[in-house]
Amino acid sequence: MKAYFESGNSVLVLYNGETSSSSGYSSNYARVTSCTITVTYIDAVVWYCDGGTWKRCTVWYRLNGTWKQVVPYYNSGGAWVRV
Repeated sequence: MKAYFESGNSVLVLYNGETSSSSGYSSNYARVTSCTITVTYIDAVVWYCDGGTWKRCTVWYRLNGTWKQVVPYYNSGGAWVRV
């Protein structure tokens, strides 16, 4: 999936493999009842879209006259976990 997004794509499609009935329509349209997407960060970078192109960017902040690289965290069940 990383390569998919790095190549400029920005959409995920959920498909359950169902085929249509003889009428050409699904009898279970929109049957998905839940979906979970888990994002795992492996790089201390953020991505932003610039004119349709996704660009990678490290994040820095200034503290007392010195530039420091941001250390990313994510929330897992209410607890902050350092990447």
